[in-house]
Amino acid sequence: RGLGAIDAQVACERARWGWQWRDLGGHLARPAEAPVRALNLSWQRLGPAQLDRVAALVTLRWLGLSGIHLLGRLRLLASLVELEGLELSYTDLRDPQLTLLRPFRALRRLSLANCSDLSGAGLVELRAPLEVLDLRLTTADDETLEVLARFPTLVELTLLDCQRVSDHGLEVLARLPALRRLDLSFCHGVSGAGVEHLRQVRPEIEVTR
Repeated sequence: RGLGAIDAQVACERARWGWQWRDLGGHLARPAEAPVRALNLSWQRLGPAQLDRVAALVTLRWLGLSGIHLLGRLRLLASLVELEGLELSYTDLRDPQLTLLRPFRALRRLSLANCSDLSGAGLVELRAPLEVLDLRLTTADDETLEVLARFPTLVELTLLDCQRVSDHGLEVLARLPALRRLDLSFCHGVSGAGVEHLRQVRPEIEVTR
């Protein structure tokens, strides 16, 4: 079932992008198949064989793997070095497994939402120009935000319902030069005074509370 889902989406993506044609002395020739740029396999049952098939799609720029058992299996996708977007919400990932994100040096968008056993502290190993990060409903805390200070390119951060974030964490976020959107909805460890201080020192950040 998993392989069929992959094959169907690959076929759909190639049909979407179409064939690329070139002129050879007045004759049209059809070269290799159009590259696959995006693939959403969320909530599928994928084993090592299926992930090996995905790993062969080295032109992927975005990959959706929400709701999939991935513990320890991310290493099978290390060949996808051109990935710019990765959706890993509702997975069983934990902080030690985040070291397996190291090959993804082009990553700009990452969702770890609803990974309830994860704080995000493992992102310390990631070397990528991260711009959008979703940590909603994780165990992210002030220590996690200290790690995020390593991403000066971060523009948007979602911390919805992260109960361990406090005003100290907001002081850390104030040092992120590119940050423009911050979701603190249901973050009860953050005070109104802390949010107001952040708005004063960084008025360009749109804070949702």
